[in-house]
Amino acid sequence: MPSHSGAGGISPYRFIDEYAKRNGKAETLQNVVGYAPQWFRPDFNQFIGKVDRLPVDQHLLVALVAPRALMDTEGLKDAWTNPEGAQLANQAAKKVYAFLKAEDKISFRVRDVGHVPSTPDLLDYADSVFFGKKLPAEFGKLAYKEETKAFTWYAPK
Repeated sequence: MPSHSGAGGISPYRFIDEYAKRNGKAETLQNVVGYAPQWFRPDFNQFIGKVDRLPVDQHLLVALVAPRALMDTEGLKDAWTNPEGAQLANQAAKKVYAFLKAEDKISFRVRDVGHVPSTPDLLDYADSVFFGKKLPAEFGKLAYKEETKAFTWYAPK
């Protein structure tokens, strides 16, 4: 259950730079490698300014969780963590969940808050996964325009 995870979390690095340009701020690869180099390989900083050369990006890692349960929570007022990119990664991973017939195992919840995870959201999701309770209608709603050209994979039929 990633929550407001930012760079190195659920938001794709390739999209963070674009998002930061539009919004004036976001945690980029350069930021996170600068203050937390221990989270990465010693040579990971070679991708600073060259995120398009990364061999994988976060949406691929999110998809690897399938078909297990995954929910991400984000705050619209938490621009530093790139909630729009998190939505993008979630939408990309949903295609893998759909292919594995596990659409009910992935969800996304955005609130109009800052960096404040919601315990009730986590409990609602846990109730859904463990007890089959229906998620509230706010879960899965997109807060941003859907990016249809950000990733090109598709699930075979």
